[in-house]
Amino acid sequence: MAFQTITTFVRPNLGVPFFSNPQNKTITESYTTSGKISANDTVTSQDGLTKTITRTFATHADQLAFKNDPARAAIVEARRAYNLANNIHVTVEYISV
Repeated sequence: MAFQTITTFVRPNLGVPFFSNPQNKTITESYTTSGKISANDTVTSQDGLTKTITRTFATHADQLAFKNDPARAAIVEARRAYNLANNIHVTVEYISV
């Protein structure tokens, strides 16, 4: 059964950039190439304050592997600290599809 994560970032104003890390994109692409991620979509709201990333994984095990990938650990921590320091609110939903 496929598994989906929906991560939403809400920034306080347009002067605060969303966190970005090119290495995370490379890691995500490797999961997509291997078939573990079948969809990876990013949508920014019309007002530019909300960014939503929806990833569909082939299985829940693939999602857990991505979430716990050691190559992502430092990136995830840096994003958490950046979002906290810049008042960017994050929500994550996990859905079986």
